[in-house]
Amino acid sequence: MDALGLKRRRKVVVTCAGEREEERDTAAVVVVRVAKRSIETHCIVGPPGSKPLLGRIILEELDLLVGSEGGSLSLGRNRLISLH
Repeated sequence: MDALGLKRRRKVVVTCAGEREEERDTAAVVVVRVAKRSIETHCIVGPPGSKPLLGRIILEELDLLVGSEGGSLSLGRNRLISLH
């Protein structure tokens, strides 16, 4: 976080794979854009060296589906509103 110039806002508890819970810092609100869809959300910061992840709530809000092979994303068909 420090290397990116982000300030810690507060702590949250997140649920990881296997229902394991961990406490994480949050930083600023960020805009996530995927396939011409976007959403504003709080940035939850992982441990140093971790990869950026899109969680279940973000994927649902953007109506994106994760493929069973290779983790590919596809567009859902339940889009009710356009974010653009």
